[in-house]
Amino acid sequence: MQASGLTPLQLRERLTEKFKDFVDNPTVTVVVMEANSFKVFVTGQVKKPGVYRLRDETTLLQIITLAGEFTNEANPKKIVIIAENRER
Repeated sequence: MQASGLTPLQLRERLTEKFKDFVDNPTVTVVVMEANSFKVFVTGQVKKPGVYRLRDETTLLQIITLAGEFTNEANPKKIVIIAENRER
């Protein structure tokens, strides 16, 4: 069963429904071992713009380093950060 894109609760509910064909009153527990849901989109005057998947808390300076540092045309004093704060 595809688990990507589902919350642990949604996955548990789907698995519980599937197991009902085989087990009376199934009890399903979903444990998240690793979350890979942090994505940062870096565009503009960096050497390697793109999507970066983060596993840990990361600073802006670390993300800029991941993106290959600034290009010669960049103005490091004019960085724009657009953040989406979503509660899950």
